[in-house]
Amino acid sequence: MSIAEEVLSTLKDDDVWYFAKQDASFDNVYQAVRLFDNAPKGESPSSYYQSVASNNGLDSNVRILSVAQLMGLLTKSSPFSRAYYDVEKPTPAFRELERHPVGSREYNAIKTEQLLKIRMKAITDTRATDDYGIYPFLFIAEVLWRLSLKGIRKIPRKAFFQYVMTSKAHENLESCVKILSQEEKDIAIDEDKVKKFMSDSRVETIIKGNMRLFNIDSKYVRIDDNFVNYYSYFFNGPYKGIVALLYSIVDDVAKYQDILTRNIGISLNFIDAPEIKPDGSPSLSILPLTKIKNSSSLSFLTAIRTKPFILLAGISGTGKSRIVREFAFKSCPKCLQDKDGTTPGNYCMIEVKPNWHDSTELLGYYSNLSKGYQFKKFVKFLVKAKMYPKVPFFVCLDEMNLAPVEQYFAEILSILETRKHPKDTETGKVDMSTVKTEVIVDARYFRELSEMSHCRNIETGETATMGLTDKAIYLKLFGINTKDAIEKEEIDDEVGVRQDLTTEGLALPDNVVVIGTVNMDDTTHQFSRKVIDRAMTIEMNGGNLRNMFGGSKNLEYLPEKEQKAWQDAFVRRYVTADEVLDAHPDEAKKLVEILPARLEEINNALKGTPFEVSYRVLNELAVMVGVMLDDNKDDKELDDIINQAVNYILLMKVLPRIEGDTEMFALSKEYKAKMGVNYVDRLEWLKNIAPDLRKVTKDGVSGDEETVESGEKELKGQQNTSKDKIQEMIDRLNNQDFTRFWP
Repeated sequence: MSIAEEVLSTLKDDDVWYFAKQDASFDNVYQAVRLFDNAPKGESPSSYYQSVASNNGLDSNVRILSVAQLMGLLTKSSPFSRAYYDVEKPTPAFRELERHPVGSREYNAIKTEQLLKIRMKAITDTRATDDYGIYPFLFIAEVLWRLSLKGIRKIPRKAFFQYVMTSKAHENLESCVKILSQEEKDIAIDEDKVKKFMSDSRVETIIKGNMRLFNIDSKYVRIDDNFVNYYSYFFNGPYKGIVALLYSIVDDVAKYQDILTRNIGISLNFIDAPEIKPDGSPSLSILPLTKIKNSSSLSFLTAIRTKPFILLAGISGTGKSRIVREFAFKSCPKCLQDKDGTTPGNYCMIEVKPNWHDSTELLGYYSNLSKGYQFKKFVKFLVKAKMYPKVPFFVCLDEMNLAPVEQYFAEILSILETRKHPKDTETGKVDMSTVKTEVIVDARYFRELSEMSHCRNIETGETATMGLTDKAIYLKLFGINTKDAIEKEEIDDEVGVRQDLTTEGLALPDNVVVIGTVNMDDTTHQFSRKVIDRAMTIEMNGGNLRNMFGGSKNLEYLPEKEQKAWQDAFVRRYVTADEVLDAHPDEAKKLVEILPARLEEINNALKGTPFEVSYRVLNELAVMVGVMLDDNKDDKELDDIINQAVNYILLMKVLPRIEGDTEMFALSKEYKAKMGVNYVDRLEWLKNIAPDLRKVTKDGVSGDEETVESGEKELKGQQNTSKDKIQEMIDRLNNQDFTRFWP
């Protein structure tokens, strides 16, 4: 009898792992214990939690305190018995967490360890039995780590449920690895049992809600290369002693409680875990538990995550500037919200004036009159964004082309093209958690803010300086000088003590999105191809007029959990095509073959015109595909993803460049013969190349329960498909002998 047959012969219908009502996220549990701990003296802590939970964006059900006990953040005086929360106290592990900002390197190291220490024979479970002495997260991580060392990057989800999530002891590790190392077709599956396991177990939901250990879709559990690097710390690195200790005390309840409730890694100085998630994004964190339901936002999110410079085109009144405010409202944390609910602190409206002919109105200038640098609204806002690196900040350049963009926006256009992930000069390691640009405002102007004109160096005669931190400069620029106002600014200590502004200068922060609204009429300027080439253009048609009603609700602040989901939705992971290939090795070969070929098809149709595309467009097409692959929770085929990306690139990058008369789009007989085509003109050829999105059935975003609408419906809400847009341009050419993208 094979190992698999032996396992199958002993499996029972109720053998799958199960946690009763333990599906809250670690970050929310931590916040719940903070509220519990803040109960006024003499008041029941659990009752106090229930009274204030909803005001803090949490569920008022006290079962979250049971999850806190499961995760070692709240004591459990009587294991395996009914909980009486008011006699319990926050644990040493919780006290250690309190010392570090949420999301910091230390916080994430503690969080990871606490989650790996959770075991199936949970001290919170009144039905706990003696035959489940296993740490589920730890066991899963080690199985997948062992498989990854064999070069295996995915296993069937059904096999994962049947062989991993039914294991009762760590001793099953080798047999699991051996079974799952087989070819997929050779892994025996009991379909009836697996179906029941999938419907009964809550553990998969807990995994997805707490840790990005790996990607689970409808068919496979997928293993990323960064997963291997991260978990080497636990199974072949400084944390392996902790792992061995956990396995040695699995049956000793008293010792287990002691280990669970205090953080070993911190006390042993094992904080040097990498700052990269197993999926390649920075730092371990919870997945959003809320849903981003409005799929009409998907084209915007995809464009923003591809490049942080967007042009919104359309006739007046279609809501171009409004949607920028909507994004700011949805992602604005409480500390940046205004009392009146009118202007989120992460939003800046800049009204472009017709007389702008250089960058001084945006970037400021040195005044010989006042002998100091004049910091403008735009620069101040960038400094503010630097203080809150995890919050997206939105600059809306209203009526952007009232002045010639190439003149007043030239420096910023150039700076955008210097974006890159920085490399440590000593270790050579690339920091994928941040993106840097060249300096946009020189450091010497910020140093002037710290000068004390009444004090001079005795030896040199130079004016003395105070050595201002970035936070001090921010407070000074915004005139924040009262104790209450300063305390309201929730700036991480690590961010606030930096002196980047006075030593390096101001670069364009990675969390800033610049969005220009565009009207094309007699009062505005045309865009050069230089500008269009550096932006992502989205045309807004206004949609159904009935959709206006109820829209004011989109300009309201959201609960904390939903804010976090929207904040995560704007995080950009890639700058170059090579980074996409590294993150998606299974698709890399096909992407290298297909993406250039698709753009070459477009260039063939545009040959001999000034509208051909080159490396920048190819790079952004690859980045866009990477973004869509990251969000591919519905397991779409790669060809469908590429078609959707090519459609977006045509609409956002290629078609906005195109304009001309009938002669411009004519095809010579010689060229048609050479290329073997018989199209009337170049636009008809381009229309034939454009993907037919009616074949795409779904378009979703990351998360487990998002509302998914069809790709065609989403595109009709804000944009035409590229085929539709090209047909519109053809109709205009036939009627007027001239055509262009812009309305």
